[in-house]
Amino acid sequence: MAEENVTGAFHDTLIISEFQGSFPDIPLFKDVDFQELTDGEAKPVFVTLPIGKANVLSGNRRFYDEAFLLELEKQVADRKPIGLMGHLSSDQKGWAMPPEAVHWVGAMRVKEYLLGKGFLPIGESRSRLQRYRATGSKIATSIDATGEGVWDDALGAHKMIASTLRLNQIDIAPADPLLTREMAEQGGIIVVRTQGAKKMTEEEKAQALREMKATDAASLPAEVKAALIQEFTADIRKSLGLGDGDIVTEVKKIQERDTQREKDAVTARIVEISSTGDKAVKVESIREMVVELVEAKAPKTVAEVDIAYAEVLNRPSVKKALQLELQETMGPSQTTPTQSQSSTQSGGVPGMKGTWFVLPPTKS
Repeated sequence: MAEENVTGAFHDTLIISEFQGSFPDIPLFKDVDFQELTDGEAKPVFVTLPIGKANVLSGNRRFYDEAFLLELEKQVADRKPIGLMGHLSSDQKGWAMPPEAVHWVGAMRVKEYLLGKGFLPIGESRSRLQRYRATGSKIATSIDATGEGVWDDALGAHKMIASTLRLNQIDIAPADPLLTREMAEQGGIIVVRTQGAKKMTEEEKAQALREMKATDAASLPAEVKAALIQEFTADIRKSLGLGDGDIVTEVKKIQERDTQREKDAVTARIVEISSTGDKAVKVESIREMVVELVEAKAPKTVAEVDIAYAEVLNRPSVKKALQLELQETMGPSQTTPTQSQSSTQSGGVPGMKGTWFVLPPTKS
C-alpha cells in the first residue's frame, strides 16, 4: 500500500561528512551591495557551505531530484534567505526574531552540490562558527521550507515536487548529532559521504585561530583547549630546540642567556669605541670618565651605545676636559720675542737689525 503524500513545512539537515576538493570562491549575487551588507567592515567574514544536493534521500524518506535543486538555487538567488543557529521551535514561529547567524548572498553549483556563500554578521554566531572552524568541527545546513511530495514506490520515498517549494531560511549548526538534535527532531538528516576529503591545512587552522578573539577561547571545550595548548607547546619546543623539561624554565634560561649576551656585546662596544678608531679618547683618565658616563645611560643594545657615546662626547664639560688635557700634554704655546732696534752706532752695520754691543775704546 502506497504511503500518503506529504505537504506543509519540512526541515532536512544536510551534513557533508566528507567533501572532495576545496570550496570555490563564490561571487556575491549581482544585486547585493557589498558595502551596505558589511557596513564598511574592514575584514568581513563569510562562510561557504553545501546547502543542497541533487538526487539525495533524507532520513525521513524525502527524495530531492535535480529539478528540486534547480528550484532551490533559484529561490536562494531571489530571496537571499537568512539563517539561524538551529531552528526556531514551533511555539516561537510567527513572533520570535533572534539575531541572524548568516545572510546567504551567493550560490554556485559544483557537480551535484549547491554551495551557498553566507555573510556572518558580527556577534556570537560568527564567533561560534570561527571556533568550529578552528577546531575542525563539521558544520551542517538545514532547509526550513514548505513543499509537497508524492510517494514513489520505486524510490521508496516521497519525491519532493520542485514547483511547490517555498523557501523560508537556511539554518546552520554543528554537525554533531547531539548538537543538531533540535534540527533532527523537526526533520530528517541527509548524510553525504564522498571519497578523498580535503582536510583543513595547518595554515587554514592557524588563520582560523588568528580570527578568534580572546573571549572566544574562553568558551572552547576543555579538551579542545588542552589539545591546542599541547599542539602549540610542541611547536614552541621544536622551534626553540627545547628538551622535555618545564617549558617556562627552559624559556627563562634562554632569556637569561640572551640578556647576558647582549650585556657582553654592549660592554665590548663601549670599550671598542672609546679606545680605538677616530672617536677614541687617548687620555686614559678622561677615557675612564667617558666610559662611566656612557654606562650611566644604560644602553641596551650596540646601536644605543653609539648614540650614548656621541651624546657624552658632545657634553661641554667633556669637551673642555679634552681640550685641557690636550694642552697639558702638548705644553704651553711657544712665542719668540724680537727686538726691532736698528743701530748705526760705531761697529754697527747700517740696515741690519739685532742687538749690537759697543765696546769702549782701547788705550794706545
